[in-house]
Amino acid sequence: MRLLKRAYLVLLEVLYFLWLVKNALIYFLSLIAAFLVIAFIWRIPLTLENITLFLTLNYEPHNVGEALCLLITLLVELSPIMAFVEVRTLSYDDKARIRAQHMRDHIVVIGCGHLGKRTAEALIDLGLPFVLIVLPEDRERNEYVCHLMEKDIPVIFGDATLTSVLTAANVEKAKAIIISINNDYLNPVIADRVRKLNPKAKIIVRIYNDDIADLLRKSGAADEILSTSKISVLEYIMGCFLDLITEVPRPFIIRVHESSKLVNMSVKEVENLTKMKILYILRGSEWVIAQGQTIKANDILFVYGDIPFMKHFLKLLF
Repeated sequence: MRLLKRAYLVLLEVLYFLWLVKNALIYFLSLIAAFLVIAFIWRIPLTLENITLFLTLNYEPHNVGEALCLLITLLVELSPIMAFVEVRTLSYDDKARIRAQHMRDHIVVIGCGHLGKRTAEALIDLGLPFVLIVLPEDRERNEYVCHLMEKDIPVIFGDATLTSVLTAANVEKAKAIIISINNDYLNPVIADRVRKLNPKAKIIVRIYNDDIADLLRKSGAADEILSTSKISVLEYIMGCFLDLITEVPRPFIIRVHESSKLVNMSVKEVENLTKMKILYILRGSEWVIAQGQTIKANDILFVYGDIPFMKHFLKLLF
């Protein structure tokens, strides 16, 4: 399965490159067709010896047809220069849109503030393909966006509330969309537009206002609504009495669906394969120690591990 997925990704890269040089490719194929037509009309024998002479430009033409074939061969051999020029003259925006259109099961990140930047960094560390959508002014104002452009990460510049911009990032084929803009009123609008374009995608939205988060959750436009005020309130209180350690990676809690590859795997097997630690399992209403347990559908796992280990965990699941 992984081999097929890898082959599929390689095929997408090949298609991306062919699309970049599509005009040169059309030109090349047209010359080959013209060569074959002229050779057929003038009855030029395409023996191995003649083909070699044509390719080395050592064929001595005896009529107009052979002269035309020799000229076409010269143009064919010069066509890679046209492809090189075509790629070099494409703007970054054109290349980013073309690459995005040839991506599948990728992640679309909307916004590149503090959260968006950290999300992009984590995705790079995990080796997960993603497309970033930011406003046009971020091209000049956001240094990290320039850094991503230099790393050949596709960045789409535009207003994410516009369907055309979302389509340019190929949200229709995306696995997940992370909306990290610092605007509680725009984020639900974007989530609704994304849901209409891709009903199957996982949509994660950052919201500050709890009331808006509740409305967004009820609307069904997003799958995960992360209210930063609700997430941080306990830490603010605990910080009044205790020394909180924020440098250590946080554990995360996941639900095991019936279709998950984790079902019927032992905790030890998962830990050996991923190097992640499963600390506890919430089964029904009871927390149980994970050691010695077999994972079941609808289990809720309390998992701990850093980004390098999370990469192995995601490979196991997907």
